[in-house]
Amino acid sequence: MSSVAPSPGGSFSTAMSSVTSTVQGVVSGGDLLEVFLRTDEDIASDVRGIVMVDLLPETADGIVTVNGLLADRSLVPVVARMVRSVEGVVDVRCALTSSRV
Repeated sequence: MSSVAPSPGGSFSTAMSSVTSTVQGVVSGGDLLEVFLRTDEDIASDVRGIVMVDLLPETADGIVTVNGLLADRSLVPVVARMVRSVEGVVDVRCALTSSRV
């Protein structure tokens, strides 16, 4: 069973086990929104840190556009998944070219 109850600082949700009636966890509204509160500069810096090739990420409102040259076109989905794993990224757009088909 799950219940939602307001708190003085906002709202929170608790998950209750119907078998043991114990609290399984608490999630506040701030926890849910925290990843969206990152600056575009922070997101771009993290993207540059995980994508170890010479790609140029541009970030606006959490949407990352990755520009650059890849050795192989088959790497585009890999780069997109890596970028999407960064906290705060809400969408990824790849504007990549490759030297090989």
